[in-house]
Amino acid sequence: MSNDFEVIKKLASAPLYRQSTIMSPLAIMGAARSMINARDLTDLAYTGFLFEFSKEYGSIFYQVSDLENIGKEIWNRLDKDKDYFKKAREIHRVEQKKVEKIYQEIEEADIPNISDQKLYEIIEKSIQAIQDGVGTGHIIEGFALTVDEDLKAELLKYTKDSKVNNKVYADLTTPEEKSFFRQADEDLSEIANSDMDKNLIEKFIDKYYWIRTNYGHKEIVDEAYATEEAKTKKDISGWSEEEIKNTKKDLVDKFNIPDDLVWKTSLVAFVGAWQDERKKYIMMGAYYVFLLTEELSKRTGIEMQYLKYLLPSEVKNAKELLPKLKERREYSWYAFDYEDYYVISGEDTKVIQDIVKSYEEEVTDVINGTVASSGIAKGVAKICTNAESLDKVEEGDILVASMTRPEYISAMKKAAAFITDEGGITCHAAIVSREMKKPCIIGTKFATKVLKDGDLVEVDGEHGVVNIIKHNE
Repeated sequence: MSNDFEVIKKLASAPLYRQSTIMSPLAIMGAARSMINARDLTDLAYTGFLFEFSKEYGSIFYQVSDLENIGKEIWNRLDKDKDYFKKAREIHRVEQKKVEKIYQEIEEADIPNISDQKLYEIIEKSIQAIQDGVGTGHIIEGFALTVDEDLKAELLKYTKDSKVNNKVYADLTTPEEKSFFRQADEDLSEIANSDMDKNLIEKFIDKYYWIRTNYGHKEIVDEAYATEEAKTKKDISGWSEEEIKNTKKDLVDKFNIPDDLVWKTSLVAFVGAWQDERKKYIMMGAYYVFLLTEELSKRTGIEMQYLKYLLPSEVKNAKELLPKLKERREYSWYAFDYEDYYVISGEDTKVIQDIVKSYEEEVTDVINGTVASSGIAKGVAKICTNAESLDKVEEGDILVASMTRPEYISAMKKAAAFITDEGGITCHAAIVSREMKKPCIIGTKFATKVLKDGDLVEVDGEHGVVNIIKHNE
């Protein structure tokens, strides 16, 4: 067996936490490399990251022990210094300043006329931008993915009722900072109420050129897109930081929640806002990765769908690797640790797939999860696993996904509620659902496997349960 297989097998041979979404290796490997930043700048280390890919969809696997160890160490540091997260975020913002310089360099480059060698170098810089955009912010997962159950149990001592507790926890952990997609909606509303002012549209494009990009692909933000989106934002509901603060204060007073627990829930809200800021920089970095890879596609004659399966270290050898890239796109496993990248495809992948399946929980028909946003909604389930599947979501449907990302926003606006397999209270679906005031249950583990398109379901955002009313025959 190859060394790549042995490394991947070792990473797979322990309990894992899966996150799945639209992604491709060339972009996501930059995020994986951020474990170097986390180790070097915060002394918090991951063992390595494992990835499973098929077509334009993939999963990232965290070692459960890594998340638990990092989460415990963060709490130790917070006990000693209540401002630890604020200081870590400032370190991250220094990294983001470096990222902005890379973007500027790419913008100033005459991409069609640079040499092949310069193109390879600037592609590497765009991947570096993703690495630094995630940067020390990658320590967040160790906190965000382990904190919810303990804090909810602590809060229940004061709320006394699990249904009430779900809503109180969601409200107390709501970020007070506006998310970038909320800011974009408000800017679109301004465009709509200005009768589509051309200057405002141009400003929107300059500010949000990256907003339709993800780890799998980019789509253009142009005048046509901004105009169409603005038409739906003329009368968006208000958002008030003051309202959120007052809601939290009222809940603290009503349930006599002690200061220490209030502080702990405020940390979760802080991390939610931090994750949103991090996501913006990831999307910017991915935009440039794909912009530059399009130029590589023109020069090599290789379709983008295959170039996305390159490792960053393979960019200059794309032509020789085309047969391998086609095989990888069908099904492959990748990994990154502090030493190198690793990839396998073909027969070896079956062994890894079986190992990972042996650790995953058995699927049952009972769908329970964490309440991210309260309320009850009934509707037809639509399972969304790629960009194309988002188009099938209609008004009043229930959007079901492994996890949501910014490219899901248009579908989420039409859906009556959201259900995800993964994520904690600071995840994208949780933040969006609270801003949209729609019911949302996260962390169900296998809703996408149990539910089928057309199933009639009830999302009980009071108790954290998804009830299947009628299966689609």
